Amino acid sequence: MDDRSSGSLGFMTAIYEVDGPEPRARATAERICVDQTIEAEKDLLPSLLQSSILGHLDGLRPISGGRYEATIRYHGELIGADCSDLLNILYGTSSLRGDVKVLSFTMTNERLSFWCGPRFGIDGLSDLGCQ
Repeated sequence: MDDRSSGSLGFMTAIYEVDGPEPRARATAERICVDQTIEAEKDLLPSLLQSSILGHLDGLRPISGGRYEATIRYHGELIGADCSDLLNILYGTSSLRGDVKVLSFTMTNERLSFWCGPRFGIDGLSDLGCQ
């Protein structure tokens, strides 16, 4: 692993399904790396910060029907304690595109340990009327 995984909150890896052919799929995946983090043009971010803020395309492989699987890694520091941060990084502006689909995501233990789980527990949720 490179220095991108050495942050105090680890990282999250998301797998997206994108349309091909390969050059188009790669361009879409690289656009996701930018859109899901700074939501602006890459050139607006100083190059010194690009490696610590932008998503990183770890892999692109063909799956079926002219579609590709893009593996993108994000710094854990981009995801705060609120679940909306996670959803924004995973889906963000890419959810507006018809040629992108989130397949799965994983997080390092450092990132997972930042969230302690349900605040109320099963008994507390039952007391709230949740079933």
